[in-house]
Amino acid sequence: MSRPKPDIIISKTMDDGITWDILTTEYQYRILYKGQVCAIRKSTGWTIQGFKYLKSTYPNEGSAIAQVNRLNAKFDCEDFSYAVIT
Repeated sequence: MSRPKPDIIISKTMDDGITWDILTTEYQYRILYKGQVCAIRKSTGWTIQGFKYLKSTYPNEGSAIAQVNRLNAKFDCEDFSYAVIT
């Protein structure tokens, strides 16, 4: 079964040939830690000091589920979940 065609709000092709599409979405999925909205950042400490902030909001449920599973496995817990934002 193929994916449904997305509803494109605006589309622009840049000089380098890359096309950017802005799509509609019905829902957003937010990562939660113990039921509380959270932000995720990591620091390597190897070369450049500072933090890299990771996504915690996703337009697709599958991506949110995968991130929740990765975080629960990484922290060896079941405290991460996701919620639908309408």
